[in-house]
Amino acid sequence: MSKRRTRSKFLHQIDTLIGWAIFEKELHKVCKRSTHDAAGRAAYSPLVLFKMMLLQTWYNLSNMGVEDMVNDTSPANAFCGGLRVEDTVPDHSTLSRFRSELFEKRAMNRLLKTLNLQA
Repeated sequence: MSKRRTRSKFLHQIDTLIGWAIFEKELHKVCKRSTHDAAGRAAYSPLVLFKMMLLQTWYNLSNMGVEDMVNDTSPANAFCGGLRVEDTVPDHSTLSRFRSELFEKRAMNRLLKTLNLQA
């Protein structure tokens, strides 16, 4: 089986297996963000950012590497919520700030523990 098919199958299985609503609720409590950025564009969903962080961990990617992966591969894009072609993928600095926020608020371990219990 090719790497592409293996990756696609794995991400689809995880996406189906995990109850993401629990994470979305927790992330919105932790990350009290406005719905729009300073330029008036819609803000990124914390769940999309969290899923990108999971991809980073599972595939040993840098912030820029996961940004490229979500931009370039359909399975990764679908896993992160199916960003449209006209949507911009969160960039490496956005991911870095999001990760820092989760660690500062001591939410990361709690989120990963919940993920492991569901998996």
